[in-house]
Amino acid sequence: MGAFIGSKGVNIARLSRLASVRFNLIEYVEDPNELLRVLIPGFRNAGGQLLVDREHKVVVAVVPEKTQTKITNKYAHLAALYEEVTGLSLYFSTPERRDLLLEEVRSGLLRKPRRRRLKVFVSYKWEDAAHNEWVETLARNLRRNGIEAILDRWEVRLGDSFTDYMTSRIGSADVILFIITTRSVAVVEAPPSEGGALKFEMQMATARRTAGENMRLIGIYREGLRPPAHLRDHRYADFRDDSRYAENLRDLIDDLYERRGAPPVL
Repeated sequence: MGAFIGSKGVNIARLSRLASVRFNLIEYVEDPNELLRVLIPGFRNAGGQLLVDREHKVVVAVVPEKTQTKITNKYAHLAALYEEVTGLSLYFSTPERRDLLLEEVRSGLLRKPRRRRLKVFVSYKWEDAAHNEWVETLARNLRRNGIEAILDRWEVRLGDSFTDYMTSRIGSADVILFIITTRSVAVVEAPPSEGGALKFEMQMATARRTAGENMRLIGIYREGLRPPAHLRDHRYADFRDDSRYAENLRDLIDDLYERRGAPPVL
């Protein structure tokens, strides 16, 4: 499938991989305005309109006030992909505030902070081919939703140091996902002289957490009798049932993007 958007020549298949959006009914998106309608389901049905100011490299998505918060919160990560692909900064506005927002952007009073992708390090035990493929699929699905999933098999080349890779990548990660299996638990709970790379990764993660750094350590329960000792009292993401993979993936992504929502009003 080949498609080009404006003068940037963006391949829709590539964007589909990034954003995890279904393009099975769309072969070409020639206008960047139409791209937002593709990325955000329901945008057109919600009465959304797009205003494009190419001189100032800005797009304002105008949506009714009753749907603005929902669309903005739910699809913020796709908005970041829109900006990356088109080079146009995307703002959401209500019809009442549209003109004021455009004036603030054009005058320089309103500048968008530069977004930084969420970095998620995937820590796992190399096992059989089926397990390793499952881990890679999870990492790919995270990347398709705008999350910078970090996986050793993508980054460590022949001759590279695994220690250097683990030290630098774990040290800069916002989140560390530990894939819980019987073998991975055995490795991280091995005696001091044993354990290897996976145990080293968990030692680094635990050290960062103990030091009070702003880093999350989340267990991904794939199989086994129990989580490891260092995650025993922590809430984990349960991926043991493959029939619920899509649902659990969405819950994980929503949690990573902090889209869980507030508790009900008392």
